[in-house]
Amino acid sequence: MRNSEARRYARWSAGVAMLLATVVAGVYLRGVWVAKQAERRAPPAVPAAIEQRSNEFSYSKVEGQRTIYTVRASRTTEFKEGSRNLLEDVSITVYGKKGERNDTLRTRACDFISTTGKIGCEGEVQISLQAQGAAANNSAIQVVTSGISFDRDSGLARTEKPVTFIWPAGKGRAVGVQYDSNDGTLNLEHSVDIALNLSPPGPLQSTINEEPQGKGVHLTGDSMFFRREGRTLRILGTVHAQQATRELTAQSLLLELDESFHARRLIASGQPRMHDSDIQSPMSLDADEISTTMTRDGSIESILANRNVHASRNTSAGEDEIAAGRIQMALMTIANVPRILTVLNIERSSESAM
Repeated sequence: MRNSEARRYARWSAGVAMLLATVVAGVYLRGVWVAKQAERRAPPAVPAAIEQRSNEFSYSKVEGQRTIYTVRASRTTEFKEGSRNLLEDVSITVYGKKGERNDTLRTRACDFISTTGKIGCEGEVQISLQAQGAAANNSAIQVVTSGISFDRDSGLARTEKPVTFIWPAGKGRAVGVQYDSNDGTLNLEHSVDIALNLSPPGPLQSTINEEPQGKGVHLTGDSMFFRREGRTLRILGTVHAQQATRELTAQSLLLELDESFHARRLIASGQPRMHDSDIQSPMSLDADEISTTMTRDGSIESILANRNVHASRNTSAGEDEIAAGRIQMALMTIANVPRILTVLNIERSSESAM
């Protein structure tokens, strides 16, 4: 009797032990499963090289009560080494010291070094320089380049990479650009090539390689400086301008713009020389300064030569030469051909009609 009860007790104890083991195993497995699910739902662990990530970044340069510019990014990643921060979806909005501008620089990503305040953007950067008081992009200079570095303290943005640009007066290209957020000046550093007054100007990337046609003026030079307050472009170096049969060379060419950045006057200095190779009446003109006035459709209204003027023209009757202190030539704007020639301080000519 005692042996059977002992066996029964042993079997009962074993069953209880197995049940407890099963319950413990179930609880353990459930805990493992819950932990795995929580791990899957949790955000990825921050790599060892990264200090932290955040959704926004903003920095403004302020002088007195005026905000000069603001740098914004929709996402930033701070790295532990080198004070490096990765900024994504970056925009720099420039208001200027008088608050009269609304220029923008946009790119996908930049590196920001917090210890130096320098921002480097290797990818494509789009720069928009708005005409004063204008709200539409068709009144702005649009610049596309890459490899921009922006100095937080000085407010200078610069690259040595190729640059393309489009504006109401035309489009062009260069190598290297510097933009000063303090005064809104834009300097193209090398190999400037401009197609002026193409009508109508097309998309920047698709038509930048097209040659100017009809009344369009093709300009080349070593460097170019855009001054917003004076609304001027100055091309320096070996300057060359070509329009149909008319050609101009000089050491400096100043282009004056109207309120919407359209060209209205060209002023050539530094041994300027104009040559017209028209087969019916080829002409050459040189002076201390040669200027032209232009309409918004690209026509040249008049040509003015000042100081130490020498002009020559070949006609069916022979060669005419003029030496004077000032010559002004009014043009028939539809065809851009001479209409009236006025000569002052004459050495060998008088006022005449052409």
